[in-house]
Amino acid sequence: MSIALIFVAAAFGARANCPQVTAASVITPSEFLANVQKYFVKQGLVTVRFRVGSVGSQTVDNVASRTKSQRIILHSGVGDEHKSFDVAILPEAQAALKRLGIVNLAKHFSGKVIEVQGRVIGFVTVEYGALIESMSYYVEVSHLEQFNAVE
Repeated sequence: MSIALIFVAAAFGARANCPQVTAASVITPSEFLANVQKYFVKQGLVTVRFRVGSVGSQTVDNVASRTKSQRIILHSGVGDEHKSFDVAILPEAQAALKRLGIVNLAKHFSGKVIEVQGRVIGFVTVEYGALIESMSYYVEVSHLEQFNAVE
C-alpha cells in the first residue's frame, strides 16, 4: 500500500513576482536532483528545460474541500526509484490548453522539449511493508505563461 503525503510546498511569491529568466538560470532535471538544496530549499522558483519522456496523469484528493482533481504529469525520465523530477499541469492550465484546441495533451507534449518556470513542490511516498521512501519533485504549471518554450 502506498500513501502519498505532501512533504514540502515551497512558494516564494506569486507568478507576477517571478524573477526574469536568463539563459544561465535554466536548469535540467538532472541538475536539480544533484543540487536539491540549492534549487528547492533556498530558491523555490526554477526554470527547467527537458525532453518529455512520457505523459501520465495523477488524481489528487483535496481533503479540506473534499474534491478530486486530475494533474497531467510530463515525465522527464530523470531520477531513480528514490527521487524524480517532473512537471505537473494543473486543471487551470489544462482548461486553457483545451480552449486553444489542444485536447490530447499526451500527443501534444510527448517527445517535445519544454521549458517551464514555476514553484517546486515535493511529495514523499512511503510504501509500508517494504519500508521504501521516495521523493518526487514537480514544477506546477497553473498558467500558460509559465511555458517559456515548447519545441
